[in-house]
Amino acid sequence: MEKKESEKVFGVPAEFTKLPCQERLLSGILRIKPILLNPTHYFDKVETVGGWARTVRKQNNLIFVELSDGSCFESLQIVVDSQISNFAEIAKTNVATSFKFKGQLVKSPAGGQPIEMLLNNNELHSAEIVGENENVATYPMAKKFHPVEHLRKFPHLRPRSNIIGASARVRNSISFATHLFFQSLNFFYVHTPIITVSDCEGAGELFQVTTLIPEDDDVTKIPKVDKSNKIDYSKDLFQRKSFLTCSGQLSVEGFACGLSQVYTFGPTFRAENSHTTRHLSEFWMIEPEMIFAGLEENMKLAEDYVKFCIDYCLKNNEDDLKFFNEKIFKPKHNQELIEYLKGIVNSKFARISYTEGVKILEE
Repeated sequence: MEKKESEKVFGVPAEFTKLPCQERLLSGILRIKPILLNPTHYFDKVETVGGWARTVRKQNNLIFVELSDGSCFESLQIVVDSQISNFAEIAKTNVATSFKFKGQLVKSPAGGQPIEMLLNNNELHSAEIVGENENVATYPMAKKFHPVEHLRKFPHLRPRSNIIGASARVRNSISFATHLFFQSLNFFYVHTPIITVSDCEGAGELFQVTTLIPEDDDVTKIPKVDKSNKIDYSKDLFQRKSFLTCSGQLSVEGFACGLSQVYTFGPTFRAENSHTTRHLSEFWMIEPEMIFAGLEENMKLAEDYVKFCIDYCLKNNEDDLKFFNEKIFKPKHNQELIEYLKGIVNSKFARISYTEGVKILEE
C-alpha cells in the first residue's frame, strides 16, 4: 500500500528517517550507544563492553574509567572495585588504553549520567587490558580540544578525537541519508568511472593518471612520438591521456537515457592550486539525472534532498551537532547551530531568476 504524504518526510517514508542502532558487534560485545539511548532496558544486566579510555582515575578503592567505543559522542563510566583481581594492574593504566570490561550495568548514583558499569564481583566480572598506551608522556591526544592542524600529524589516532569522531558520524549519516532519499524515489545508483579520458566540466585542472613514468624517475625513458618532444601516450596503459574524474555527470547522463532516474555519488578530483574550503583536491559529489523533468522538478528535488539530509542528522546526531555548536559554530557565528539547521528544514527555499540573482549581488 502506498504511503500517504503525511507519513513521509520530504518524499521518504518516515520510518526510514531514524538510523538503526546496532546493539552489538559481531563478537557479541555490547556497544555504548544503545546503552545510553535506553539505559533502563539494561539496568542490572551483566554485559561486556569494549573501547578506549578517555580518562583513568583512581580514588580510594575504586577506579573510574571513561570508556568510548566511537558509536556515539558520549562515553560510558566504568567503576572497578578493588575486589577485582587485577585491580592494581588496571590502576597503572592511562588514557588511550584499550579495555574489555564485563560488569553489571546499574543506575548511576551521580548526576549527569543515567547509567554506569560496576565491576565488584571477581567471579562474575572481569577487566581485560587489550592494548596499553606505553608512552603516555608523549601521547599527542590530550583531553582538551585540538585544532585539525594538530590532528593531521597523527592520522592513526585522530579518529579518537571528538571533532574527527563527530565528523565521521555526521558524514556517515549524510551518506546513508543520500541513498535513502534517492532510493525511496526510485532512482538507480550508478557507479561512474573514477579514471576517465574526458574533462567533463572543463572547470579546472585535472590530476593525470599514467604508467609511463619509470620507477627510477629517469624522464629520458618516457616514450616520445618519433623524434619530437611529445609523449607517446599509445604506450600508456589506456593508450590515451587519462585523468582522475572531476565529475561523473557525463557518464551518468547516458544511464538516465536508459533508466529514467539515476544518481552517482562518489569521489571527484580537481588539481586546483587553492587552499580554501571552496576548492578541494578530493570531494564527494551527488549528481542526480532525471528525464522528462525541467527546472521546477530539479529545484524541488534539490530542496527536498538538502532538507532530508539535515533533518536526518538532527534526528540521529544531536550530540555531535551540539559539540560542533559549542566548539565551532556558535563562537564564529554567534547563533545556535541546531536552531539554524531547523530553520533551513522548516523554511521554503526562494526561487529567483538568474537576472534577479545578479542584481542582488550587484546591490
